[in-house]
Amino acid sequence: MTAFKPHVLTEVTISSLLFRNNTRIFQDQYSKINLLLQSLPINAGVIDGDTPHQQRDDIANECQIILTNPDTLHAALLPNWKKKQSYHRLLSRVTTIVVDEGHVYDGAFGAHVSLVLARLKRVCRVASSPSNTGNTIAAAITFIVCSATLLHPEACFRQLCPIGEEEKVCVLTSQDDGSPCNAKHFFVWNPPILDVNGNSTESVFVPKASNKIKDDKTIECEADNDAPTVNIQIGSRKRKRKGSSTVGQNSHSQHSNIFIRRRHAADETAYILAKAIAGGIRTIAFCKTRGLVEWVYEKTLSILQSNPDTADLTSKVESYRGGYTAEVRRSIEERLFQRKLFAVVGTNALELGVDVGGVDLTLHTGYPGSISSLLQQAGRAGRGKDVSATAQSCAIMIAFSSPAEQYIWKNPKILLTKGSDKAPALPLNGTVIKGHLLCAGQEFPLSGDHPVSCLLNECGKKPDNDCPSDCNLLSPTPDEYEENVAYLLKKGLLSSKEVTVAPDANSSNSNEVKRISVFTTHPVVKNPWKRVSLRSMEPVSYAIVDLSHNLQGGKTDKIHHPSVVLDTIPYSRVFYHSFPGAVIMHRGRKYRISSMENPPPFVGGSSYDSCGCNDLLAFAKPTTVQYSTQALSCNQITVVKLIKHAESNCNDKKKQGKEEKKKLVTSTVAGYGIVTVKRTVHGYKKLSHVNRTEISRTTISLPPMEFDTHALWIDADATYLRDLVLDYDSGVHALSHAMVAVAPLFVACSIADIDCDHSRYDTTRIMIYDQRAGGSGITAQLYPFILDAMKAAIDLLEECTSCHTSKFDGGCPACLQSVPCDNFHQDLSKSAGVKVGKHLIKRLEDSNLKTKNKFGGSNPNVQSPHKPKSIMIGRASWTNNKTDRTRFTMNDEI
Repeated sequence: MTAFKPHVLTEVTISSLLFRNNTRIFQDQYSKINLLLQSLPINAGVIDGDTPHQQRDDIANECQIILTNPDTLHAALLPNWKKKQSYHRLLSRVTTIVVDEGHVYDGAFGAHVSLVLARLKRVCRVASSPSNTGNTIAAAITFIVCSATLLHPEACFRQLCPIGEEEKVCVLTSQDDGSPCNAKHFFVWNPPILDVNGNSTESVFVPKASNKIKDDKTIECEADNDAPTVNIQIGSRKRKRKGSSTVGQNSHSQHSNIFIRRRHAADETAYILAKAIAGGIRTIAFCKTRGLVEWVYEKTLSILQSNPDTADLTSKVESYRGGYTAEVRRSIEERLFQRKLFAVVGTNALELGVDVGGVDLTLHTGYPGSISSLLQQAGRAGRGKDVSATAQSCAIMIAFSSPAEQYIWKNPKILLTKGSDKAPALPLNGTVIKGHLLCAGQEFPLSGDHPVSCLLNECGKKPDNDCPSDCNLLSPTPDEYEENVAYLLKKGLLSSKEVTVAPDANSSNSNEVKRISVFTTHPVVKNPWKRVSLRSMEPVSYAIVDLSHNLQGGKTDKIHHPSVVLDTIPYSRVFYHSFPGAVIMHRGRKYRISSMENPPPFVGGSSYDSCGCNDLLAFAKPTTVQYSTQALSCNQITVVKLIKHAESNCNDKKKQGKEEKKKLVTSTVAGYGIVTVKRTVHGYKKLSHVNRTEISRTTISLPPMEFDTHALWIDADATYLRDLVLDYDSGVHALSHAMVAVAPLFVACSIADIDCDHSRYDTTRIMIYDQRAGGSGITAQLYPFILDAMKAAIDLLEECTSCHTSKFDGGCPACLQSVPCDNFHQDLSKSAGVKVGKHLIKRLEDSNLKTKNKFGGSNPNVQSPHKPKSIMIGRASWTNNKTDRTRFTMNDEI
């Protein structure tokens, strides 16, 4: 997708920015670009968070192609373009901006990135002005967006990139695709049933009444699906008892008649991966979590090492995920791109644009969560310049034992169901816009309904399709721009002054002189970019330190060498993964967390001093225990402030003597306001490595992770419906999922921007809340459409095109399972959800929702929460003395 503009620069060096979300795979593109530029006088460089500051000036001055990311643009290049001459010269030369993997820029994250690109365009316009460079005309910028999985490419392009409505956009379709990629086959693989001893029955079906194992013909007839079901033998996986012999015995004689569970998808992925490695098939295995990556990787190594013929192949397998140090990542990437590895087990960090030639197979441990993600992951196979015309690749999804994924296995066609086909929209609301106005006001004065070129004293002719006015560039409409600027002025965050605008050489009246108001960020606002979190990243994280490392020497006072850091985990996830006593996996080795430092007290905003992201430490020791650990947690969502609400009215007339008195009985049926989301890890359980059964539970005391955000809720009338609707709690849970799934039909957002209350017991309400700490304004926009959204949710439950004819009541990836679930899509009932929803619609229609609580005119300003944005909050009573490194410890050392 390209917005075409003429390149008329003749007296300056032209530069391009390659802009992508994931910096972990820059090295792949960087090496390929350098290979293409060997015979040309053009240099390429990378400026991202891993680039040393002392090298950035040389890269900016000497390179014509710069690889960077939205975070570096937002926090480094744009805020410092006036302070550093190297950045100023770089931005003055930019003529092309390439945005790779455009499909990832959706929802609130996409809204932030679109405003970063808008700020980039206005700064490039100012930096390239003839008044600053001495050239005859300013640079015109061409935007290029790359993606293979966008349903509405032109609409997404126009929303993301700052181009005018009149500008031409060219969309290159699959017919224009010149990348080497041939036929791809998708399979859904179901792990076999295990007996009570953990032995495989070599069948994916549980026998009904008979004790005998049914033959293949009987099994194939049982499949309730038109798609073929094939039992593929991938090797014997039966554990032998000591002293037992299998010579001359029937393979079924070792099976117990008691079938208790299906093989775990992670174990099955490891078995398939080991077989692929042994067969010389280059493979990438995708897992949804870091824990699953380490699980599959460790199991794969164990299987390879158990066979002398494959033991030497263990060095050809690696794991790749977030949290690894930059040195480890670079080492793995280098071996991967140089084809020194047969297989890699990774998260979706390998999903975005990695061109690994020669990969023939991708494995997917469970459904990735969206069709876009599945296609991106599967697209890693069958690529590269050496792909022959007849070469084909495969993608295999290994199903978990959950009802949702078993339904996918029985109905594999829905694996590629796209769900709602609606053009996306970015939530450019006041919450997002205000922060970027402060950033833009510091970079160059805001000029309102005039382009920034009016402040540059340019005497020559301006380029065609000059930079739009700020009110069109930094806001969806001029009215919203004025409203947000007025708000910031009132708060004292912007300063205003009048300036004289130079005559426009393109205007018919070249002598016309105007005075306009411009706005700059007030000096009291230091580093406004810190107020805007593009990804809602937290300022605090934990570094996992290996106490057994020689350079650490068992000391717990600080990090004594960078190589002792095993992993880096954000504060919001550390208590789920690396709590005291947790057994973690790191590149095939087991460690046990022995202690961890207390998190700092909540001090507000970004004022965590200059401690850096790795200031907090957790300490681990190698272990050989034969169990894994799983956190036990509870989530609590509390309404702390009611902003809007709707009531149902019931009139009860009673006579008292000669007078008639009307008694008004009211009850709240829906509301919108501020809520506190509190997540607490209160213990963990130990799970056996042999059969995954629970061994014991341990209670621990950890601080809650807490943040304020905005939410809407609907009372579920539990008192009346609980005894009338079978599976009432599962129905409320399903209706909550459906409300999240249909929300993008009414407001500009993605499913990742909002979440629902996933409570399964004693439910009393349907609650939808903004995922971002502090609120993103999405639920505020959705609240006026709450009745329409409820009706659409019921339609989705009743008429999902993929599963409405099925007997399965738990939904499918095209409806309920498209929403991430804390409970792994358990306890969902579409039929109960329909009954609950229809009753709630009547209550909403009988309420004063439309008359009293509908927002008028523009979207409301989201009120500031009680606590600052993007902060995961610990106990405020804890000490802030950084020298006091108190920590949680375990008493039962192993």
